[in-house]
Amino acid sequence: MLDTKELCPICAKTELGPGTGFSKEPCEKCKEYKAMGFVLIGAVEAKTSDATSPYRSGNIWVVKEEVAVSLFGKDVPKSGVAFIDVTVAQQLGLPGVNLNA
Repeated sequence: MLDTKELCPICAKTELGPGTGFSKEPCEKCKEYKAMGFVLIGAVEAKTSDATSPYRSGNIWVVKEEVAVSLFGKDVPKSGVAFIDVTVAQQLGLPGVNLNA
């Protein structure tokens, strides 16, 4: 019997082994991120073919709620998590942007 694991919806990782789909709950590390603030997940819009599954850059940033409000206005995702294109992240000066993803 195979031991299947679900991927964290924020970092897209499992603790061990391959993932079979996304979990409804983030992993423990990403729960810590959410407790610290609003989570931005780096995405590469140019490589994204399906809007429901953005191509991830590997970047994750935690920003203050005020930053999320300035980015999204009244449409701030209630989940406390959103994708952001890496070129926008670079323009905002977020650290360690992976433009080569």
